[in-house]
Amino acid sequence: MPVLLALACAAPAPPAGPKPEEYEQALAAARTSPDQGIARLEALRQKDPSGPLADEIALSLAKLYTEKRDEGRAASALEAGLKAQPSGNRSDELRLQLAQIESRRGRRETAYQVLAPVRLQNLTPAQRREALELLARLAGARRDHVAAIVWLARARAEAPDGAAAAALDPQIDEHVAALARPELEQAAEKLRGAVPAGRIKIREAELALQMGQLDAASRALGQAGALSLTKADAARLTKVETQLVRKGGRLPQHPAPPAGARTPPATPPATGPAPPAEATREGVIGIGVVLPLSGRFAKFGEESLGGVLLAAGVFEPSPPPGTSGVRLVVRDTGGGPDAAAAAIADLAADPEILAVVGPLLAEESESASAAAESAGLPLLTLSAKGGTTPPGGHVYRFGATAQSEADALAKYAIEVQGLRRFGVLYPEDPYGRGLRDLFDQAVQAKGGGIVRAIGYEPHVHDLTGPIREVLGPPGKPGGPPPIDALFVPDTREKGALAAQALAAAGAGRVRVLGTRGWQSPELLRLGAGAIEGAIFTEPFDPGSSSPTVVDFTRRHHMSYGHTPDVMAAQAYDATRVLLAALPPGSTSRQELEERLRRVRGYPGASGTITLQEDGSVQKTPAIRGVRGGRIVELQ
Repeated sequence: MPVLLALACAAPAPPAGPKPEEYEQALAAARTSPDQGIARLEALRQKDPSGPLADEIALSLAKLYTEKRDEGRAASALEAGLKAQPSGNRSDELRLQLAQIESRRGRRETAYQVLAPVRLQNLTPAQRREALELLARLAGARRDHVAAIVWLARARAEAPDGAAAAALDPQIDEHVAALARPELEQAAEKLRGAVPAGRIKIREAELALQMGQLDAASRALGQAGALSLTKADAARLTKVETQLVRKGGRLPQHPAPPAGARTPPATPPATGPAPPAEATREGVIGIGVVLPLSGRFAKFGEESLGGVLLAAGVFEPSPPPGTSGVRLVVRDTGGGPDAAAAAIADLAADPEILAVVGPLLAEESESASAAAESAGLPLLTLSAKGGTTPPGGHVYRFGATAQSEADALAKYAIEVQGLRRFGVLYPEDPYGRGLRDLFDQAVQAKGGGIVRAIGYEPHVHDLTGPIREVLGPPGKPGGPPPIDALFVPDTREKGALAAQALAAAGAGRVRVLGTRGWQSPELLRLGAGAIEGAIFTEPFDPGSSSPTVVDFTRRHHMSYGHTPDVMAAQAYDATRVLLAALPPGSTSRQELEERLRRVRGYPGASGTITLQEDGSVQKTPAIRGVRGGRIVELQ
């Protein structure tokens, strides 16, 4: 044992890596003498080639070598840094700079391979635009015009203003002109509704017209009309439609934009650590944003973040009223309750943060709510759940509630449609039983009544038996009276099955009532003629004629190139309510909450908003129905 110990003691200690102060001293030397700075940085790199400062040293060396017009050594430094820190905090900046150098040196394929794996979210907005435009140029050099269009479309969405976005259009048009029709279809599909998908569809129509394929041209124009178009695109669409009519073709029916169309929102302006808890900066108000931006629920978090950014005026050339001096600080929960609570605690320690929007999921919202109550931080969650808020509490729940849907549906059915007797056909699960009871209460409060409520196993695919039960034996003395409507608190597929079963039982006159999620062409396809007359609620309808919804949907299209969903609408509303309640010139969380508690009848995209004393948000959902084989706005 003593021998082993002696040997261990005699073993040479690993070389000590460069210290931060040594790195700072090298940078200071470089400001006086670039050659001396290079010598010191190279010595530090040799001291520990894979140490924690390897990426920083590589970037500094590359800058100095580039200034000396020695791009060979600059590239070598970046390659070494990337090898040492392939997934480090600065690795994506290393990739961008190395690709730029390789591109200038004419090594475009190498540049493309270096840059293609870049994580754009780790770059600054300016760096992201540089990376996207370079990727487009490199893809074009490879004659991959589809990829070039996709990269340019993303660069266009990241542009700081309309002029910068329009400046990319000639490059996009050049690549679009190089594509044949099958490649155009591929490019439009990859864009998922974002600009320039509509322009590509117009080009498809032009080619179809040249070949005399009028139906194909009409179909492509119809698809183009449902997508986001620039002013120039819209004028071009009208021109091609005129050509189609002159050649004997029929004008297309423009459908709603595709439900799945989406592009990632721009990275928010501030996602780094909150500044230390010290005196706030004059005129700066911070708003925290806590959402699942990674993991299984990232797509929902991204849609919600898009609504927040839109409400905060991030994409506006000049700040809208109430947004000047607002700083957004974004935290990613990954969908985890512990991460959500930690984010709230971190943001609460920043005196500039007056309130937080989010989280989104039920469990993380409950965890975040407890942390917000403990810290006294106003929290506007995007879930209907968030724990029980005590009187004068700090949590406000902006998620659409089942109660508001049941109340709105009962009110419309009874007061507007004159329906009085209802059946309920519900799945035997917590959601179905809960809505059954809420609808029963709402109907009774309005003077109606539930004749019979029948449950079924959630996974059944035939509702013939349960429909017979809810209708009761035909003509039997003392049996239940006939019903005017049947409430089905389940998916659109089950609503369509119920409508078909009613029609088969000879009760096609009975209205079918439903809840959120029914607004889809699938409802019409599955229900066929039997679904005619159906009535259902929708927390958010992008096709609404409400001025608030029209403005929100238009601005969302302009910023992201796709139709917003309920996640984006709720986040947009929560942020707008918060911005409207911000006390002018004040940094008091207490004063903000006093103003929040006075919010009554605020016109939101997801309904008219009133904040309740218990922290819940009363919202009136939209009422939609099937009329003439189409889904239409009823209220």
